[in-house]
Parts: sequence; structure tokens; C-alpha cells
Amino acid sequence: MSITVELDKIDIRKLTIDDDTASFDCKEQELNEYIRDEAKKQQRDGAAVVYLAWYDAQLVGFVSFNMSSIRFQNIASQHLPSRTPYPYFPALMIGRVATDKICQNQGVGRLLCLRAVAMAVRLRREIGCQFVILNAKKNSIDFYKRCSFELGMNQPKRRRTPFMYFKLLDIEYCQKCRRELEPYAKFCIFCGTEQTPQSSPSDDPTKSNSTVHPM
Repeated sequence: MSITVELDKIDIRKLTIDDDTASFDCKEQELNEYIRDEAKKQQRDGAAVVYLAWYDAQLVGFVSFNMSSIRFQNIASQHLPSRTPYPYFPALMIGRVATDKICQNQGVGRLLCLRAVAMAVRLRREIGCQFVILNAKKNSIDFYKRCSFELGMNQPKRRRTPFMYFKLLDIEYCQKCRRELEPYAKFCIFCGTEQTPQSSPSDDPTKSNSTVHPM
């Protein structure tokens, strides 16, 4: 059985104690067992926070997060943050991400990855965050590359799950009023001055028509 999903109608929200995840099946036993048996305990213990993707009252995907860091040796030189003496950089880690077998290869996984980036953008205004990182299974590397993640540098050759990273854009400030700009902003919301964004607004991972409930 398979269904066709409309990505703009997916509802992404935080896992609750009352959510029924028993029917989820992504065809990978480890991930199925995690969302069915371990996710609520990890969230209760503060080890991770899990978000569920619902479509027409059916669970179609999930992603888990926790805080982490990345060493400067693992980052390509063009992605290194400037003006810092520290050997580690704060990061949001994607622990696990999966899509139910009924709707795989329809963009649900990519939507969840982009939501991780959007969450990191919001987090860095409160606690500091410069990267989104993950450990990828080798058969998933191409998928994450399509989501704009980069393979980390200087990885052990025998590593079974290569680590990857996504560099958040630097925070920008309005040249006129010097207040912090929204990501990819065309205009300052405080003084109205036109801005030149770091990247095309069409690439902004923080914008989507899908529903995402607050943390």
C-alpha cells in the first residue's frame, strides 16, 4: 500500500506521550524500534527531542534532535567560521530521520532535514548554533548531499557512518539601523531598508507551507 502526499499539507509537531507510533514502518528495524519503543523515553530523559510528520492523521515520518559540536578539523576551509579561537563549533545534531514506506521518495525526508536547518536557525538566536550535523549511512550520503549537506573532512577510513554537516549562514545586520536581520531577508523589518540576502530566498529552508508547531 502506498499514498501520494502533498508536502504543504504535512503537519510537523513534537512527539507527545499520547502519540501512537506503533504502526510506523520504514523497512528498517532499528529505526522502527526507535520510534516505537525508545523515542518517548529519550525525550523524557532529555537525551533527544523528536518531531513527527503527520499527513491526513497518519504518521509518515520523524526526525530526532540533540545538541552536539563539530571540530574545526572536520570542516572544509571555505565553511570555517571566522574570528574564533575555539577548536569546536556548536551544532544541532540530527540523530535519526525516517519516512514511512507508504510514502518514500516523495520529499518527506528532505522536508524533515530542512526543518532541522530551520530549527537550528531559530536556536542560534537563543543559545548559539553554527552547524547541523549527522552521521549518515553510506547508502544515504547522496540523499543528504541533495539536502545541501557536506561530507566532513579527515574521517577515519573504517568509519561505518560518515559524518556530514550543513553550515548555517552568518548572522547579518541591517546596514542602516544595525539590527539583526531575518534569514534571507529582502528588507529590514525595523527600518524598511532593502537588503541583499546571502542566498536566494527560494532556497530558504526556514520557509515552507507545511505546518510546524513551536518547540
